[in-house]
Amino acid sequence: MDLQLALPGSPVARRAWQVFILTFVLTTRLMGQTSDPSAAQRALDRGDYRRAEELYRALLGSGPTLPELHNNLGITLHLQGKSSEAIAVFRRALRLKEMPGTFALLGLSYCKLRQFDDAVPILLHAKRYFADSNVLSVLGPCYLDAGEPLDAVLVYKELVKQDVPPADENLVNLARANFRASKHFLGLLEGAPGNKEYLRAIEAARQNSSPNARGAIAIALRNAPYLSLDTGVEELGQLLLKHPNDPALLYVLGVVCGEEAMQNFQLCQSRYAGSVGVRRLYAEILLLRASPTPSGVHHDLAMLYRKRGAWDKALGEFELEQRTVPEDERVAVGISECLLHLGRYEALSRHLKPITVAKEPPEWALLDAASAAKELGRLDDAILYLHQATVHYPDSPTVHYRLSRLYHLAGRKDLARQENAVFSKLKGYQKIAKEPEGR
Repeated sequence: MDLQLALPGSPVARRAWQVFILTFVLTTRLMGQTSDPSAAQRALDRGDYRRAEELYRALLGSGPTLPELHNNLGITLHLQGKSSEAIAVFRRALRLKEMPGTFALLGLSYCKLRQFDDAVPILLHAKRYFADSNVLSVLGPCYLDAGEPLDAVLVYKELVKQDVPPADENLVNLARANFRASKHFLGLLEGAPGNKEYLRAIEAARQNSSPNARGAIAIALRNAPYLSLDTGVEELGQLLLKHPNDPALLYVLGVVCGEEAMQNFQLCQSRYAGSVGVRRLYAEILLLRASPTPSGVHHDLAMLYRKRGAWDKALGEFELEQRTVPEDERVAVGISECLLHLGRYEALSRHLKPITVAKEPPEWALLDAASAAKELGRLDDAILYLHQATVHYPDSPTVHYRLSRLYHLAGRKDLARQENAVFSKLKGYQKIAKEPEGR
């Protein structure tokens, strides 16, 4: 696969490499049936994604509907940045046959478009594939963005344990996952009753600039006899299902994850100094100043600014990336999100207009267009956008919920109740259909 346009060693190249592995595994099952799959695979290998798309569409139009062909067509769309089209194709493939690789790519596509409501059930379901390192590698970033706090920790622990490449990125992400989990549980601790002794221990560590916040461990073990010093993170996560508001458990989880995060970070510094997030950002900025822009650098910078809430800077980077890869749907999504957060609703409407008039407009564009129209006082236009979304995405709970709210604002109570009923039915169905085993 031609990755010369991607920054060497960057997340762009690495994600594409993992997608390629999944493509190869699925495509080898088709070899020997006809020469056409081989031609399509060769086009994909040399980076001619448009040609590969044409060949896979021709195969699907002229022969039996094989799920592997749908999968590989979805990958060609995914690699062209056509995430919404890829999602539709991956879903068709999965209706024909359950394939872990396809399932992972569907989740990745949802996360790329930040459709986290759709991604979360997939992340829950994918836990049954934890033994498959290819699935974990593809979905790892999604667990960081949209999964439960400990899920990302367990995913990257497994990838580091199996020494799955890229080893540096996986270790960096394990540190990141532990930092986020620690922050999450300590945040929950602040609102839990009976937290004072634990918060004092944490504050004392902060005041002393000490990484050791174990001052209240003995108290936690006394107050929660089910805890022990050698309880691992995975076991603590299981205990959390039974004791979700216990301040002792929240404290121990926050401390343990924080300690592991620091250990991971120190290991990153000693083994892979260039992979630490802040240093990566500085390196990319220097690269932008010193040489022609590699594809994906502006996008990576935009995502870092986005995580910090620097929406103006993120918007600027997304716009620069769009000049390089105008067909990448991720960039259009990023621009839309930035304009929405900045309250630039007229600009957002102009940005989305050519996207929403497409034959099959993506769900995110219709949702954002409706939000912009609502904020501009164009309630009827907002309703029209969401009604259009119900035609293309009838199984989307988000669409029906937002439409019910708009009907309520417009005083159309019968229609509001109707849409709310559809929303409730869909949410109930998804919970039953996608609940993972053992939960």
